[in-house]
Amino acid sequence: MKPPKKIKLNQQEKSVLMAVSMATGLEDILLPTRKREYADARSIAYIIFRDMYLMTYHRIGAIFGKDHATVMHGYKSGKSLVEYDKNFSKQYYEAMALIGGRGERMGQIVSQMKSLEKELLTLQKLENELQV
Repeated sequence: MKPPKKIKLNQQEKSVLMAVSMATGLEDILLPTRKREYADARSIAYIIFRDMYLMTYHRIGAIFGKDHATVMHGYKSGKSLVEYDKNFSKQYYEAMALIGGRGERMGQIVSQMKSLEKELLTLQKLENELQV
């Protein structure tokens, strides 16, 4: 597989890539690998680039070294995963919050979700201890 052509990224593009990397825990989502976690991270980035910045599939493909059809497929698959895959959805909304894509309110919601998840785990742990 040939490496993607090096193109100059603007600040918005860099910030989206950084936010998706942070949300997914992957260092470089531009790696040309077919591993699920990287493909999912790219799909998240495709959705953000397309929906928030109204980028063409061609431009998004240029960033990742992919053709427009691959980007279209990843975009459509990702939109479906946002609805049906809890982990994917969580990573997507976390990336959006990091770039401020849905405003400050989204960041607050993600923060509340994390806090509630921790609280739920604590309560489940206490419940398990009481049952023993």
